[in-house]
Amino acid sequence: MLKVIEIDGKQVQLASNAATPLRYHMQFNRDYFADLLKIVKAVGGPATNSQQEIKPETETSSEDSEPEEKIEKEMIDLFSLSWEDLDHLDFIPVYNIVWALAKSANSNIPDPLTWLEGFESFPLADVMEEAVELISHSISAKKKSTKHTPVKNH
Repeated sequence: MLKVIEIDGKQVQLASNAATPLRYHMQFNRDYFADLLKIVKAVGGPATNSQQEIKPETETSSEDSEPEEKIEKEMIDLFSLSWEDLDHLDFIPVYNIVWALAKSANSNIPDPLTWLEGFESFPLADVMEEAVELISHSISAKKKSTKHTPVKNH
């Protein structure tokens, strides 16, 4: 999945594909999914909010909306985080995840530090809001059929 976003007035391509977690691990020697889950847990996102039910992709409700609208509803309000939550939040993996998404879209981008130095500002909350769809794509599971089809012998 490919998406073009604007960072500091520049058009930046981000992509999520099967190689993104491996690219992340090769660059940062950290597990992509573990870092994603730590971020979600630290900010009290959908996976940790007991008030919110997470529904499988195949389930529908009367509140169905466009995917972008669902993502906006699930965005995290950084200003509502407690000091305790902030003690557990590390923003470095967020920068690293965005770099891995950019590198997945364009293998010619430089190392993370050089790439980030190319931006005067990097509005992390805005960038993450744009990247959530790609990140969700990388961790979503599609239900596969577990039924066994018998083979007829003639």
